[in-house]
Amino acid sequence: MEQLIEKLINAFGPSSKEEAVKELIKSELEQKVDKIREDKFGNLVAHVEGSGEKLLVAAHMDSIGVIVTDIDKNGFLRIGEIGGLRKSFLVGQRILFENGIEGFVYYEDKESNWEVKDQKIEKFFVDIGAYSKAKAKELVQIGTEGIYKPNFYKSDRRIIAPSLDDRIGCAVAIQTIKNLKKKKIKYNTYFVFTVQEEVGVKGSRTSSYEIYPDIGISLDVTDAGDTPETYPVSLNLGEGPTIKVMDGGMISS
Repeated sequence: MEQLIEKLINAFGPSSKEEAVKELIKSELEQKVDKIREDKFGNLVAHVEGSGEKLLVAAHMDSIGVIVTDIDKNGFLRIGEIGGLRKSFLVGQRILFENGIEGFVYYEDKESNWEVKDQKIEKFFVDIGAYSKAKAKELVQIGTEGIYKPNFYKSDRRIIAPSLDDRIGCAVAIQTIKNLKKKKIKYNTYFVFTVQEEVGVKGSRTSSYEIYPDIGISLDVTDAGDTPETYPVSLNLGEGPTIKVMDGGMISS
């Protein structure tokens, strides 16, 4: 399981660029499901046949990231957000672009008393070592997407890495499918590895309308309450899975 998580973490896959993650999941599920297909929106659907109601189990393949919006005269890249980036995490991050080019994030430090977390994304830029706009354009183009460079680290019972949202959910779904192999199951089950969750839960919406399940389960992550200065919630790392009964979009029933 740990090796599977690491492989998923290392796969490039911000929203709309999930192909590498998708191919990895396909290779893991060969001969382990009754049918596997890609829908018109790009979701990967793995079907495990059962005799009862339709059950949809979803995990999203995409991660947050950045997209190049402009290149200035000195070769610095201006960026936009893919998903909900926390500005306080951005500074000093190593960015890996889809073509293999790397760079570091910094910001316009014009005032001594400003808070990084309060700044707009337009104040941040990526330094890829280019000395001019022309040189930078040889390396990346406007519209090129990037992610936090994968860095898998295990400490005791903890895994520290970018993109655990939601590669950990994908890993749980894959392992569940492997555990179900050759077993008779009650539900007619569709495991859906969705696209573009970070920019509006788009893949999950389209797949649920197509499959029209009786029951839906989403495998995803949430914040824990046992780290410094976090919003108080009754969740602690290492205490097992959590069932979420409410979020910003719905209340479960």
